[in-house]
Amino acid sequence: MAELHLLYPLLTLYPAYSPYEVLFASFTRGYDHLNEQTINKARRHLNEAQSIPGTWDAEVRPIRNVLSRMRIKLNTLGIDAISMVEVGYLLIERGRRIKRVREGA
Repeated sequence: MAELHLLYPLLTLYPAYSPYEVLFASFTRGYDHLNEQTINKARRHLNEAQSIPGTWDAEVRPIRNVLSRMRIKLNTLGIDAISMVEVGYLLIERGRRIKRVREGA
């Protein structure tokens, strides 16, 4: 169920990225309770966590862990979720990422 709570905002915000505050709110409260109030509360919580050393990583680690497991399933659909450091996650077509890496090499 945790994977669904993270997949929902990724899909609804696609093709834009899903900010950590949206993912955090959906992960902790459930996507059926996702609204501006829960997102704002999550934003404040994560902003506070950034000011305390080590707290940010501890707060977003469960999200990263679930997304890591979810990426395996998404890859079978030709989709990947890439991390945008301290910003959020973005869904992309699997081939696009591979192409970009090859072009950059």
